[in-house]
Amino acid sequence: MKILYVTFITPSEHFGGGIAILQSLYSLCSFAEVDYVGPEFDINEFQAYGIKPSKIFLVERNKNLLIQGLNLLFRGISTSYYDGWKGITEQLEEESYDCVYLDLTRQDFVLKWAKRRGIPSIVRSQNVEADYFEALYRQQKNLASYIHKIVGKKSERNCVKFADRVAVLTNSDKKRFIELYGFNQSHYPMFPTCVKHFEGSGVEQEKLPEPFIAITGSFWFGPNASGTEWFLDKVWRHVGKTVIEKYNLVIAGAAPNKRIRELANELRNVYIYENPEKIDVYYQKASIYVAPIFYGAGMKVKIAEALSCGLPVITTQHALAGYEAAKNDIYIGETEEQFLEHLETISNLSIEQFEKKRKDIVSVFESNFSFRVSSQILYKIVSDLLQTK
Repeated sequence: MKILYVTFITPSEHFGGGIAILQSLYSLCSFAEVDYVGPEFDINEFQAYGIKPSKIFLVERNKNLLIQGLNLLFRGISTSYYDGWKGITEQLEEESYDCVYLDLTRQDFVLKWAKRRGIPSIVRSQNVEADYFEALYRQQKNLASYIHKIVGKKSERNCVKFADRVAVLTNSDKKRFIELYGFNQSHYPMFPTCVKHFEGSGVEQEKLPEPFIAITGSFWFGPNASGTEWFLDKVWRHVGKTVIEKYNLVIAGAAPNKRIRELANELRNVYIYENPEKIDVYYQKASIYVAPIFYGAGMKVKIAEALSCGLPVITTQHALAGYEAAKNDIYIGETEEQFLEHLETISNLSIEQFEKKRKDIVSVFESNFSFRVSSQILYKIVSDLLQTK
């Protein structure tokens, strides 16, 4: 089986979208011969994930802003990689591919290319783009966000129409796609976020204040920033003696904003680690993981990463989307009182109870959100598609 894999997002373990790309690539390479078309990547990350494409076609970005603007306005193309893609298509052996696989429902021109050549195709959605761009427009209220809203929904509609399968992360995404674009349930197979199990001890630049509760993420990103501010001000400020005497709080990630820094300086036992080179150590050495995310799109990769390390996770109903299989092992809260109660509950577990819980969490992860499971799910999606063609 030979698959043409296309992405216009850089594969990288340093942000959620990049991790999803690595998941797709790993899963495809586990059962098929794969040609990669996409941006330049870190070869060390490919090796770490066991990703071995047969051929690599690197797409160059067009940096001419005028051409980008014209492509957006007159062609409905929102990526600066379009011209690079057009050049690469001349090098592809079209007749050799059994399937085309595209990540993200934004670049309908790839699926149109496949359809014209009679090649079955799959596009993987990381969220419902129509809703994502609508929310972005409501937040920014400018011409650029309005254009992206119109173009984004049109491109997504075409992606759904041209693709033979649209792989979705969650049941709510599937329901929304059917509501917006039609097609039956079988058009939208489930392919949840799965991550590599963190192994080894990681590399830390300085000794971490163990034991600690961890919050990670890109803190320039609205949902992460506002959620962390809320947790510090409304929850950590009021934690009881049991928690504050047992745990520190570690915030690790990119660009913590001014308010997060102010609260960290004001409150007890809070440590910030900005722009760490590797994030794995903050999961491996944590005792509890907190994800105070109240809005946003897609599955939260950080929750799968925490589960892979056996961490009890405290999060919101919103962030649970896609992780329903682990709901019995995840603590759900919507208010500061519920978060405080969950922290107290976990802090009061005996050593034996805590270790048993961690083992149960790892077992749930391995059965539902590991790379092994990811490969099995994607193999079935591709095989089922090809059998119908």
